[in-house]
Amino acid sequence: MKRCILIPSYVEGQITKLITPLSTDLILCADSGLLQAFRAGLVPHAVIGDMDSLDEAGFDRNQLPKNILWIKAPQEKDQTDTALCMEYALKQGCDEIIVVGGLGGRIDHTLANLQNLVGFSHQGVQVSLLDENNRIHILTDQTLTIDVLPGYAVSVLSWTPISSGVTLTGFAYPLTNAILTQNFPLGVSNEITGTSATIQVQHGTLLVIYSKKTIAT
Repeated sequence: MKRCILIPSYVEGQITKLITPLSTDLILCADSGLLQAFRAGLVPHAVIGDMDSLDEAGFDRNQLPKNILWIKAPQEKDQTDTALCMEYALKQGCDEIIVVGGLGGRIDHTLANLQNLVGFSHQGVQVSLLDENNRIHILTDQTLTIDVLPGYAVSVLSWTPISSGVTLTGFAYPLTNAILTQNFPLGVSNEITGTSATIQVQHGTLLVIYSKKTIAT
């Protein structure tokens, strides 16, 4: 698999504590995600977006190392900068996209990021999103095995109106060939009983969410 690490403008937590980049990773920044990358000591392969946030931050493009690709989009557009990065990653042959950040802050941006992830999961891309308190995987008509994370609860929620054939194995509250719906959070706040657990959905899209049980304030 070819992996893309995508850094948006908003990140809760330290990027290098959330993920360890590999030499084979494609690192992309959505607009002022570039500043987040620089703070983490990372040099992206490309910066993509309308660059309005970088302009507001007073960033001078001439400061950009010459080997970083700069792809500027118009400000009036239908796609978010994050979605443009995902499209670029797909064209570069990536089949896994990890968004580091993009949760918290503006709720509309958070929901837009989730919608983008769901859309790309429908194209067969393995997608996830993480910050210091949460890790989200998108599961569409698939089976996923996840490892236990000490101190985290796991919620399995339906993004589509109906997700059918849902089986949870290795959880304190298992399910077998169940139906989850978009308007009732039956799968919230579950626990993995061993070292790993398996989630299967035959038809539909699930959000698989690790959340810290205790969040520092």
